[in-house]
Amino acid sequence: MRIVATGSYSHEVTGEPPPLKALALEATGVSVRRIGRFVQLALIGAGRCVNGRALPAETATYFTSCRGDLDITLDTLVRMCERDQPPTPFAFVNTVGNSACFHVAQIFALCGRSQFVTSRYGPLESALRLAALDMAHGGVRTALLGSADICTVASRSTPRAHRHRPRHLRGRSQPLVPVDRR
Repeated sequence: MRIVATGSYSHEVTGEPPPLKALALEATGVSVRRIGRFVQLALIGAGRCVNGRALPAETATYFTSCRGDLDITLDTLVRMCERDQPPTPFAFVNTVGNSACFHVAQIFALCGRSQFVTSRYGPLESALRLAALDMAHGGVRTALLGSADICTVASRSTPRAHRHRPRHLRGRSQPLVPVDRR
């Protein structure tokens, strides 16, 4: 395996985070509507990495994160658990980490396999290992691999959203979301 190109974006965590829509457009050449910051970060990194090159259509897409799109996920949990309301379609789709892979693959016309990998420790390394395994066993020749994490500002509802259980789970020891017990 050899790394051909890299692309990145980072921002100091002070005050309001900057808008990313223009940066995503600049990096990819495509304006995408109804996506959150997490997907915008994926598009900025992928666009800067690809940098106008044509990728083979069978290029695999791997994306990773330590926590995924925590902002959207927490907002969705608050809406469901505290307000007893269903999530909006936009929020629901964006809680799925692989939505970043979908948008990257769509913009760069990639139809290879698509994987979202999450790991609390070493998420980028985990995705690199998966890509290396896929390449070693002949299923993948080229890959576009990225990682993003968003620093989240705690809100008043954040701690309660983590502790709150739906009515049918109250009194049980099950967590609201699966927990990696390694």
